[in-house]
Amino acid sequence: MSLRTTIPDRLFHASRFDGRIAVFAPLSHFGTKEAALHRARAGVFEGADRALLYEVSLAIRRPLPMLDLRQTVHSWLKLADALHYGRPKILSAEDRIAILDASAPAGSNGEAATATLCRLLMEKGYDSIAYRNVHEDPGSLSFIILDPAQATVLSVREVADVLDDKDLDSLGPAL
Repeated sequence: MSLRTTIPDRLFHASRFDGRIAVFAPLSHFGTKEAALHRARAGVFEGADRALLYEVSLAIRRPLPMLDLRQTVHSWLKLADALHYGRPKILSAEDRIAILDASAPAGSNGEAATATLCRLLMEKGYDSIAYRNVHEDPGSLSFIILDPAQATVLSVREVADVLDDKDLDSLGPAL
């Protein structure tokens, strides 16, 4: 996959986090405003008191291009498998085993597995992951950070303050 485009100055992230995010976690996703709001429309935030829309600037220069996993959640395991079994093969069998070992016992240590995946990708010269979104705002670019320091929050607003129900309906059907 070729990404013949520049990285946007401003990207967005929708969250149901109760309170403001001070630092985003590794593997957090960022995309267009429409993609973030579509995610909110899709019921991803059911049960949350409120959803927040973050406008951010990302300090990324060398994203790894990949296909969208066609899922709303890109976990460390799904990413590791896609980057090992997919084309081009980015992670070796040894890399994948190191990620799985870090998650021991029985995949319960996702934080360590995420850190190992991010470290391996950075050692290979990548600072993020980029993909063309197929779910939210289809065709738009979305980015996954590897290092929390890459995201600088520019503004935070409640989704309810950004749109009303009519505007949400214009984003298309829920996932």
